[in-house]
Amino acid sequence: MRRYVVCRAWDHIDPDGDVLECRFVYDRRENELVHVDVRYGRRWIRASRDEWTDIEDSILHSNSDHLDEPDGEMAATISLPSWARRKSEGVIRIPRRPNDTVKLQLSFDGI
Repeated sequence: MRRYVVCRAWDHIDPDGDVLECRFVYDRRENELVHVDVRYGRRWIRASRDEWTDIEDSILHSNSDHLDEPDGEMAATISLPSWARRKSEGVIRIPRRPNDTVKLQLSFDGI
């Protein structure tokens, strides 16, 4: 089985009824969402904690059949797409589980 389910464009309806265009990667071996971006204007931005949680809930509870049998905009792959491998500068990933921790290292050059 191919490890990742990649979706390059998916419309998600948030709790306020707004439609968010998002892209995501789900790791079937680890059974977890590993990357989520939301399109704002012409740019893809890493999902906020609230967006991530809402999108994850929708994928796992309302659309989980697509994770087993990807179709349409979703595809099973053996590797992460380049947009999910790049580290986003200045973005801090907020832990999703209560026991996760965050280590921050900030540097300010030229100040």
